[in-house]
Amino acid sequence: TVSVLYWLAIMADAAVAEPPAAPAAAQPAAAPKAKNGYYYWHGHEKERKELGDVAPMPTHVALASETVAEAPREVVSELHKYSWCNNTKTVSVYVDVDGVDESNVAVDFQADTLTVRVRQSELAVRQLKLPLSKEINPEKCSFRLKPNQVVVKLAKGNEEDTWFDLVAKA
Repeated sequence: TVSVLYWLAIMADAAVAEPPAAPAAAQPAAAPKAKNGYYYWHGHEKERKELGDVAPMPTHVALASETVAEAPREVVSELHKYSWCNNTKTVSVYVDVDGVDESNVAVDFQADTLTVRVRQSELAVRQLKLPLSKEINPEKCSFRLKPNQVVVKLAKGNEEDTWFDLVAKA
């Protein structure tokens, strides 16, 4: 009986004793992450699907859809029919437009640009935009309406200048 007890004690110590650990470089890198690592979750889709351990892929669910009507856009067409005249202190520009009304005409004077806009309907605008060859004095410029014509008076920046060209050369 003593030999049987002795033998059981030896076997119990052998079962508790662990084999010596391998050096860190020899251990596989994924060993500490066996159940929580990237490759566990991404490398066993088929096995996890059989076990029911797979989250379903997200799917797009449209809650509502609506069509937004696009706002009508203003159509701007260029005016090309005009004439001009060099005067002593001013330059006159004559823009030919059918059916002009004071409420439909807007003229913008900049030091080097003239813009005449004539609204023909709610969405249709005709425009003459000229880069001027010389500077003007916007505060002294004016315009008036004639039947089928807009007459613009440009006050010269330097009154002694003679304008040989109305539009600046590109």
